[in-house]
Amino acid sequence: MLKNTSLIIFIFLFIGCQQNDKNPKANIDLHENSPGMNGGVFNPREINNIPTVDEKSTFSASNLALTWLGSQQEEEGFWNTGKWEGDGTPETNAATTGMVIMTFLSTGFNSNGGKWCIVINKSILWLIKNQKTDGSFAQNNFVNGICTMALTEATGMGCKTEGLSNAANIAVDYILKQQNPSCGFWYYGPKGNGTPSEFDDMAVTTWCMMGLKSA
Repeated sequence: MLKNTSLIIFIFLFIGCQQNDKNPKANIDLHENSPGMNGGVFNPREINNIPTVDEKSTFSASNLALTWLGSQQEEEGFWNTGKWEGDGTPETNAATTGMVIMTFLSTGFNSNGGKWCIVINKSILWLIKNQKTDGSFAQNNFVNGICTMALTEATGMGCKTEGLSNAANIAVDYILKQQNPSCGFWYYGPKGNGTPSEFDDMAVTTWCMMGLKSA
């Protein structure tokens, strides 16, 4: 999973860290007219003691990365990891698509308008279409945490994609049911007999908690 999505994670973190060094309370926004609302984890963001950077160079690199990501989107709206050293399984593609959604949202754009609105809207619709009736996206809570955060962030950023609000709500409900008595989360959640797992995983717990925090 980590190998399959390492490039997306790098681009997500790189773009998410972009800022205006002239403003200590800069929004993560690569366009002055981005339509994103002041909601979600990404916007606004407090930033202090920021080193001086070459603004034009970082914006250029970010836009090149976004352009590449947009060009790799499948017609259905997802990103196929099988084309880039990944296994191409539905759960890996779902997690990758969730991270790409957050990458675009972190620029301040949403699905309502702007340069990347079609890319964002198609990817959100694909996640919703592939969500199970119980709110999950896979049996793996690493995937569920990422996809839940993508939907809750999209909601917080003001996306008006049809079905988004309901999809985010049932995704959050599912995540809450996966929490162990320790308050942590495990890859596969409750056992087959319905009892919580005695194991926790830091990465899975982090993604699930970020999804809940965003909600």
